[in-house]
Amino acid sequence: MFPIVFAACLARQLATNRYDWLHLRITPHWPVVHVLERARVPMSAEHIEDFLPSRRLRRFGKRIRLAFTNSEKCGRLLHEEFGLAKERIVSKPEGIEPSVFLRATDRAAVRARFGLDPEAFLIAHASSFRWHHDFDTILEAVRRFNCPAQIAFCGAGPRSDEVRRKVYGLGVSARFLGALPQSQLALVLSAADACVDALMKPVVANGNLRASKLWEYMASGVPTVETIDPTLPLPAWAAECLFLVPAEDPGALYDILWQTKAAGRAAAEKAEKARRWVLENKTWEVVTRHAVAAIERVLREDR
Repeated sequence: MFPIVFAACLARQLATNRYDWLHLRITPHWPVVHVLERARVPMSAEHIEDFLPSRRLRRFGKRIRLAFTNSEKCGRLLHEEFGLAKERIVSKPEGIEPSVFLRATDRAAVRARFGLDPEAFLIAHASSFRWHHDFDTILEAVRRFNCPAQIAFCGAGPRSDEVRRKVYGLGVSARFLGALPQSQLALVLSAADACVDALMKPVVANGNLRASKLWEYMASGVPTVETIDPTLPLPAWAAECLFLVPAEDPGALYDILWQTKAAGRAAAEKAEKARRWVLENKTWEVVTRHAVAAIERVLREDR
């Protein structure tokens, strides 16, 4: 019902107002596509790779003037399948709000508030609990610690119960905090000793450093461990700001987590460098400015 109601509202808006640009954040349902096919407004889109399986959406997708994507593989497909010029495929606007990601001034108090072990080496993972998160690797890495270690899972999703069963089966110390407001998530992340973004190989094979959660981890000011495909390129700042490890390798993940624990001040300095980088490059103000500039550039080119 919602797509039908939304399509009717969109048609009314397009008929009664003048717009310079439309931006699609999700793959539109058929009633919405029907309205957009008749719209004489230039459009950009995110998640445009979802257009590829459907013949009608592929046809409509050729009207897209600018694509936002966080996947190099998707960028190649858009160029090959839709004929979209490479300069019209730009990074998806994802960022953080600095006022939310303030670091905890009393880490012990935050741990007590959320029932987290005050003495453990605390690893935080914020998740939508979907297929692309590699929980097996995370849990096996935590299980290998011979000192108190705990993982704090923030978020909820379709695999939550599955992960709980695995936690209990392995005897890993874990806390499931559920979905948290961003301000509380920021507190938990900054009270941890490390944040871990463990992704499956098919995800990193589409391009490294894709997850939006990465910016939140970096903003927390604690060491951030990111899984990658070592055969794919990385920006220069990644090695300076992140602890990098091959995807789906529990031993390597354990080693690098232990490294963040043993490195002490050096790890803290790297985490601080990551925080400074993300606050300079990935705030919503910055990424929105870049997205608007890309739209304005296309409008100028197409006049």
